Amino acid sequence: MVGYWVFMLIMIVVVPLAGTIIGHKFVTHPSMYPTEFFGYRTTKSMKNNETWRFAQKYWGKVTLSICIPEFFLSIIIFTVHSVVMFNMDVIKTALIGGIMVGIQTVSILFTVFPVEIALTKRFGAILNEKSPFDD
Repeated sequence: MVGYWVFMLIMIVVVPLAGTIIGHKFVTHPSMYPTEFFGYRTTKSMKNNETWRFAQKYWGKVTLSICIPEFFLSIIIFTVHSVVMFNMDVIKTALIGGIMVGIQTVSILFTVFPVEIALTKRFGAILNEKSPFDD
């Protein structure tokens, strides 16, 4: 059971750890120009190079502000829950781990909202113009 618990602990830190690494990359080395394959890609972010750079950095900051605390909270919550429920069986451990990963994934998806709001506040007039990237 201890081996499975360690495996589940590793699994619940994958999402926040990946978010932290990617968020750090976006803050420190954002893509300078819109690409078709990588980056924070929305209609607003791809309007021009300025909105693109702003969105990349801002998304990285938002992601870091969510994923770093989420990383530590996940470890604490999973560990405390496991200690309180020491004789937790495999099914309960998997259920708790699955719920935590689901919450982490949804929190990453919700990073879109603050970035889109920030883009609208900062580039409101520009966003209404036709983009050179539009067909």
